[in-house]
Amino acid sequence: MSTKHAVKTFLENTLPLESLKKARRDYHARRPPRPCGLTIHPGLGCPLGCRYCYIDDLGFDFKSAKPYGLTGLEIVYALICNRYFIPGTSGTHLPFGSVTEPFLPILVSKTLEYMSNIGKHLGNPIQFSTKMSISEEIALKLRDIERYTPINPLVTIITPKINKTLEPNAPSIQDRYKTLKILRQKGLIPFVFLRPLLPSLTLEEIEEVLVEAKKHGAVGVVVGSLKISKKIYERLVTANYKFSSKVEKIYDRLRGRKFITIPHPLKNKIIEIAREKGLVAFKSACCANTFNIFMSTGKRIPCYNLCYIDGSFCSNCPVNCVEHIPPVDEKDIEFAFKHSFGISVKKVIVEEKVIKVLVGSKNERNRVLAKRKTLKMLSSLYRHKITLISP
Repeated sequence: MSTKHAVKTFLENTLPLESLKKARRDYHARRPPRPCGLTIHPGLGCPLGCRYCYIDDLGFDFKSAKPYGLTGLEIVYALICNRYFIPGTSGTHLPFGSVTEPFLPILVSKTLEYMSNIGKHLGNPIQFSTKMSISEEIALKLRDIERYTPINPLVTIITPKINKTLEPNAPSIQDRYKTLKILRQKGLIPFVFLRPLLPSLTLEEIEEVLVEAKKHGAVGVVVGSLKISKKIYERLVTANYKFSSKVEKIYDRLRGRKFITIPHPLKNKIIEIAREKGLVAFKSACCANTFNIFMSTGKRIPCYNLCYIDGSFCSNCPVNCVEHIPPVDEKDIEFAFKHSFGISVKKVIVEEKVIKVLVGSKNERNRVLAKRKTLKMLSSLYRHKITLISP
C-alpha cells in the first residue's frame, strides 16, 4: 500500500485544507466496492429516463443531471481515504456510470477530468457504460488517458431498433453503433453492453444486435440480467411492456426499494451465439474489465471480484484467471490480520484458490466477521477467497 501513502502525502501537500475536508466527507471516501468495483459518479441524475433504470429507487431523478461537486484531485483523495480502496492496475476496478450517464454533454468534461486524474495518480482500471454518441475528439482523449490506465468502454444496446417507450430520450441505436466504431478506430477495446437483458427479447433480435456490434468494432459483449423494483415494474407495465406470468407473481414480493433480478432463460445460449459471431462473451462487467486489462497491457491479472473461485460467473476467457493467481506469503496474511483486525492468527494455510486462517477463539472470529467488507477487500487484494477457521 506504499502507493496509497505516497499519493495521500502528495495530495495533502498540494490541496487546500477545505478540499481535503470536503473529499474526506464525500461518500466516495466511505463506500465499499460493489462486485463490479467502486462506482465513480461524475454526476448525479439522468434525463434519459430509461424505463428499466433504477436510479430513482436510489434517490436520484430523471429530470436532469448535474456535475459532481469534487474536482479531479479531490476525487483521487477521496478514494485514497477509502479504507476499502486498493490503488493500481491490480487494485479496485472503477466503473463510471451507475447513477448517471457519464457522457451527457453537461458531464463530459467532469468525466474526463476524473478519468485523467485517476489514471495519472492511481492507475486503477476504468470502465464506463454509455448510450451517448462519443465523438472522435472525445475518443482520442480517452485513448490519451489510456497511456496511464486501461479503459474499458461498454456501449449499451439492448434492442436492434430504438424503442422510445423503453428509452424515451436516449440516442439512436445507429449512433451507438457509430460510437463502437469510433472507439475501436481510435485504439480502444469497446464492448456491447446487453444489459438489462429483457425477458421478452428473442434470440433473433439479440443476434441482430451482436452481428451489428461486431461489424462496428465491438470486441466483446457483457450479457446482464434485468433488475426490477416495484417502481421499475410499474413503469414498464405503463409502457406496455409484457411480463410473463412468472414475473407478474414476483411483483407481489416487491416492497419499497427492494430489487429482484430476473434472469433471462436463454442467457447461456446468447453467450454461445456471441462466441460463434467472434465476440468474447462475459456474464459480468468485472470480467470484461479484467479481459480489457489483459488486452491493453498484456498482463494477466485475475478478476478483482474473484469470479473464478466458484465459477458461477466465470466465462473461461483468455485471461485464464485460475492459472495466474498470484502466490501469497503466509506472513503477509498474518500482518494483514494484525493491522486490519488487531488479531494474531494461529495458522495460515494457502491453497490454490482459498486462504484458510485459523484464529484463536470464537470471539476473534466474530471480530473479523464484524468487518466483512474489510475481509472482502483482503480477498480481492490477494486474489484468494479468505475463510476463517476457529477452534
